[in-house]
Amino acid sequence: MRMYIAGQWTEGQDTIEVLNPFDGSLVDTVPHAGPKEVDQALESATRGARIMAELPAYERYTMNVIASSPRQPACSGRTRKTLLVLSPRNQGKPCGNPDSRSSGPQKP
Repeated sequence: MRMYIAGQWTEGQDTIEVLNPFDGSLVDTVPHAGPKEVDQALESATRGARIMAELPAYERYTMNVIASSPRQPACSGRTRKTLLVLSPRNQGKPCGNPDSRSSGPQKP
């Protein structure tokens, strides 16, 4: 897995295991950012905050609505289902049907 920092995909110096707090099973491994990557991310976030602060509120709202839409390619299909399953697992919650809004058990 790689990290997306300042518009670029980059490797971490090491990896961290993400464990399910409920049963201790391995959910995934993620990159471990070093000081260089942290500095790059903070610089990029600061630049982005300045740019966003200059936009009118309605434009920021519109960007967020479009970005969070399930119709967007980044939020659809397999990626969306993967995120819907991994997010509750990372919190130790049971996973149901990734197509539903609930992470609990589903009725047959």
